[in-house]
Amino acid sequence: MEKKEILSIAEACELLGIGRSTFYLYEKRGLFRTYKIGRRRLVKREELLDSLPTDSEALPPNVHEVIA
Repeated sequence: MEKKEILSIAEACELLGIGRSTFYLYEKRGLFRTYKIGRRRLVKREELLDSLPTDSEALPPNVHEVIA
């Protein structure tokens, strides 16, 4: 089975193990970029994985921590 190069938001969330709200928070903070094609918003797998910090403490806070 080959890996998809372009992911939907749902696929990207599953790959990262995060929810949609957290995904959009990370996008808004500039952690990675999404591309709008028609009505769909997509993300490149390589860019998504390359943008992640290696230290989990370097990730932006969870969306629930931002709201509180």
